[in-house]
Amino acid sequence: MTSGSPLLAAESFRQVLSQGPYDKIKKLLEIVGRDSPQLINLLIRDSCLHSSGHVELPAFFGKVEDITAYSLYSFWTMVSLMEVKPLWFYHLESFHQDGAPRDEDFRFPPGLIHCPVLKSLTIRNAGLVELPIEILKIRRLKGLDVSSNKIKLIPPGIGSLRQLVYFNASGNDLKTLPPQLGGLRKLQILNLSGNRIESLGFSLDALAGLKRLNLSGNCLEALPLGLNALNQLERIQLAYNDLCADDEAVWEEGDFSQIPGHQWHFPF
Repeated sequence: MTSGSPLLAAESFRQVLSQGPYDKIKKLLEIVGRDSPQLINLLIRDSCLHSSGHVELPAFFGKVEDITAYSLYSFWTMVSLMEVKPLWFYHLESFHQDGAPRDEDFRFPPGLIHCPVLKSLTIRNAGLVELPIEILKIRRLKGLDVSSNKIKLIPPGIGSLRQLVYFNASGNDLKTLPPQLGGLRKLQILNLSGNRIESLGFSLDALAGLKRLNLSGNCLEALPLGLNALNQLERIQLAYNDLCADDEAVWEEGDFSQIPGHQWHFPF
């Protein structure tokens, strides 16, 4: 064996973890986790948590600009295989992924749902056609951004995320919404713009704390039920729908943030 062989092996290992496919990563790490758990501990050792709440992957995965969706999946698979988790694991509050493999469907990073204080989750431009079931198990989530995907349906299980304050599902392919979404009483910001929604399918009156509502770029033909009950609303966007001229004139690009304690006096 030449002196360069270990380096070649390490590079081949890194390429699989960074370039996939998912099944190959999973099988390789299962073998490594079983036969050489100390290697996983060694690679994870250099990861750290920034003050922003995001985790920095070890140098083994390359520079920040080199990190791929496969890299993130590999990293979190390795973390899930560790019996003793790194200290930062217990303080991670946010996860952000923008992009996904070109030729494979997105896979949710394993082990991520077990982070005890994870509060914010962003998965954008990942080609999602449905909301990953794993997300619905993170009951402590306060912020969820799944914008710029291809999601056609939000499952009723969204109602289990009762701590949500911010939900962004803009730029998807939604036509209908589950009534359970209207029961998330802690929501303050709801962005459903750029979909194909014809009707919300529920009344907004339960979302009494809503401050910002963006429904622009949909197919709404009538104002959503319960809109006049949102007396905490600071901004509403309803442009580029199929509303009548009177409704658009009253509500389009409405900004009420400078009206403290405002009450509605619009004709409905």
